[in-house]
Amino acid sequence: MESTSVSPERNSNKNRGVVIILTILLGLLSALSGYLYFQMKTLKADSVKLKSMQDQANKDIDVYRGQLKELTTKYDSLIQAHEGLKTELGQEREKVVVLMRDYERLKSAGETVHSEGGRNLKARLDELQQASDENEAIILELKAKNQEL
Repeated sequence: MESTSVSPERNSNKNRGVVIILTILLGLLSALSGYLYFQMKTLKADSVKLKSMQDQANKDIDVYRGQLKELTTKYDSLIQAHEGLKTELGQEREKVVVLMRDYERLKSAGETVHSEGGRNLKARLDELQQASDENEAIILELKAKNQEL
C-alpha cells in the first residue's frame, strides 16, 4: 500500500517542477522579447536619424555644387569680357570644374560633406571662391585704371 501512496506524491512533485521550469522559461522569454522590442525601437530611431543626416548632407553637397556652377559661370563671363586674362581665368575655371567632379564622386560614394574628404573639398571650394573674388577685384581695378588712361 505504501507504494501506491508514494506514486501520486512523486507525480505531484514532478508536475510542480515542470510548472516551475515552464514559469521560469516564460519569464525569460518575456524579458528577452521586451529587450528585443526596445532594441528594435532604438534601431528604428537611429535609422531615421541617420537618414535625416544623410539627406542633409546631400542637400549640402547640392548647395556646394550650385556654388561651383556659379563660379564656373562667373569665370566664363570674365573670360569673355577680358581677353588678356583668358589663360589665367581659364586655369581657375578648370580648377572649379575639377572640384565639381570631386563633389559628384563624393556624392556617388555616399560620403558626407562632414567626412574628411568632404571637409577637404569644402576648403578647396572656399579657396576657389576667394581666388575668384581676388580676380574680380583685380579686373575692377584694371578697368578703373583703363578708364583713367
